[in-house]
Amino acid sequence: MSQTWPPVAGVAPGFTAQGITTIRWGTEGLLASPYPSSGFYTVIRMSQNPILERTKLPQGSGLTSTDIILIDGISTEIVVRDDSQMTPPQINTAITIVDAAGWFGTQGLTYTARIVDPRYEASLKQAGERTLIADNLLLIDSQATGSQSAR
Repeated sequence: MSQTWPPVAGVAPGFTAQGITTIRWGTEGLLASPYPSSGFYTVIRMSQNPILERTKLPQGSGLTSTDIILIDGISTEIVVRDDSQMTPPQINTAITIVDAAGWFGTQGLTYTARIVDPRYEASLKQAGERTLIADNLLLIDSQATGSQSAR
């Protein structure tokens, strides 16, 4: 199916797929553990980013001649909607996350990260959401990966 951009009247701007697709969909299983012994959670959104330290060094006239980028690890922000029976992870506890972006090699493998911020947010007439920020630092945490387990 060929597509045009920008869309032209009478031509669908989307892509139609039936059966098996290679596009990654949804958030199912991205937070592999902790799996609650009671209650439930649903992953609403997830974002994985490298933790960067960037230094620009100028030459004599002030233009950048050296750009140093150190990757210090991976930070993951996971927004979940849970119920009152779930015990949320606390600061500095380990969780297992699916490497959706492939930062540690192969997409879909799991790695552990430490909770550094377990905030909770609520607003009028809306279910509360828990935002878990977890870091995996290269010189502190393990970058060993494992396969996803089916629940």
